[in-house]
Amino acid sequence: MNKDINQSKTNESKKSNRQKQKSHSRKLLRRSLSSNKPSCKNDAAKIQINRETAIQKLTELEKNYSGIDQIYGFLTNVKRAIGLQPSKGASEYGYIIFPQKNNEVLSASISLTNHHGDARTYVERNANYEYNLKIVVKRSKIKGIFRPHDNVVLDEYEYTGKELRKVDNALALIIRSIIGFLETGMYEDLTGVAVVHRSP
Repeated sequence: MNKDINQSKTNESKKSNRQKQKSHSRKLLRRSLSSNKPSCKNDAAKIQINRETAIQKLTELEKNYSGIDQIYGFLTNVKRAIGLQPSKGASEYGYIIFPQKNNEVLSASISLTNHHGDARTYVERNANYEYNLKIVVKRSKIKGIFRPHDNVVLDEYEYTGKELRKVDNALALIIRSIIGFLETGMYEDLTGVAVVHRSP
């Protein structure tokens, strides 16, 4: 009986967190479209992600990670699927253009890494888009601390092995979350265990 009650509370808590994340993402979309669009002629985020191709490749990758919880190689595989070129010890950025109403577009960046972000680097590398998404995955403790910046709209989703082991098919769910982001421009953590850091 207590187990059922606890499970129900856990499910309600996850549902509430997802609703909060959706609400936050919608606010970001509205805010970013009304903000000054940054210039993105840069080297750090020069790879434009083909949404259609990336979604296809990620969908195949998601199937491969069904029932697999091996974090080693996960980030490299996801980067390749979305069209980024993994390089040892570096954070790669890609950018996506999302069509909006009234012929507007939303430009967003995505990066996948194993360490916390310093939002200032988005400015320094001229990689600061209207919205920036960072996915951090590591088996053990994540290096450094997250540092926000007043001029950078950045959401960082932190996943560690300890938390991911609590969820069935956690890595496949992260891939599914990234697919959702590429489809809608909004990232929803489907694992329910991400620690979220926001800038500003």
